[in-house]
Order: sequence, then C-alpha cells, then structure tokens
Amino acid sequence: MAGAVALVGVVVAGGVLDARNDGSAPGGWVSEPQTDRGSAATGADPSRESVLADFGAVATRAGLGQDAALQAARDAVFGDAADCAAGWVGFEDADAAQVTEIVDGLQQRGWQVTARRARPVQDVTLTIGSWELELLGGAQGGEPLSLLALRSGPGCDEAFARREAGASSPV
Repeated sequence: MAGAVALVGVVVAGGVLDARNDGSAPGGWVSEPQTDRGSAATGADPSRESVLADFGAVATRAGLGQDAALQAARDAVFGDAADCAAGWVGFEDADAAQVTEIVDGLQQRGWQVTARRARPVQDVTLTIGSWELELLGGAQGGEPLSLLALRSGPGCDEAFARREAGASSPV
C-alpha cells in the first residue's frame, strides 16, 4: 500500500517526464511523438468507471485475471482521493506479449503512449484526458501486473495532497 501512496507522490510532483528526449532524462524515460488520436486529443475526459472498464477489457483480452481483494485494499489507500485513481491489480506475472497486448489494447481505446523506458523490461506511460497511467514492467518483474491511473486537475491534486499529508509513511 505504501507503493501506491509513493506513486501518487511521483505523479503529483510533476510526473516522470523531462524535456530531454534522448534517454538521458532521470530514469531513462524518452517521450513519444504525440498525435491527435482518441479522447486524449479531443478533450473528452473519461470517467473513473470508463478507465476501469478499459483496464478490465484489455487485461481480460491479454489473458490476465484480477486480484479483487488486493485491488480493494489498494482502493482503500486513496480514501477521499479514490475518484481520482483507477486501478487494476492482477494475481499473476504478465509476460512481454501480454504487456504489449495491454498497451496496444489501451491505444485502440484512445489511450496515447507519451513515454517509454527500456530496462530489462519495457515501461510505458499512457494518457487519456486528465488520466495518466505508468505501466511498469510486469514481464519478469517478480510481481503481478498492476495498472494505476491517476487523474490530474485542481480537485484531484488537492485530494492527493491531503491524502499525502495524512499518510503515515514518507513519500
């Protein structure tokens, strides 16, 4: 649960991207060229329920099952910021093909890849409307695949700040 709160701190603090686009940005992130595709470009902002439906559909298509109990525990971490966070937690590792299928499926649903980072596995940041998803590893990560999108905007930023200020573990 502390990891979810820590991720909130990363996103609220300004995200993962840097102006450098050569892999020398902190963490090795490289931004992707942006296109005018899907809801991210048209200004439509999907609801939390729509984001959750996207996650469920692409994960099911990739052959992954959800750990509902772990997801419920993660949702509880967000408290009054729950409407600003949408997550899906699996109960198994995802292989590289499944991660690729999830990214492709999200792109077909209007999500836009904004950055990539190559490590032993591929990490990807995607956005749609005011939502940002950082998909970290999955393949060979040693932990079940986890999707967590956070919504930005004044109301959510304030809710995350209140949540972070009340967190018992440092972020």
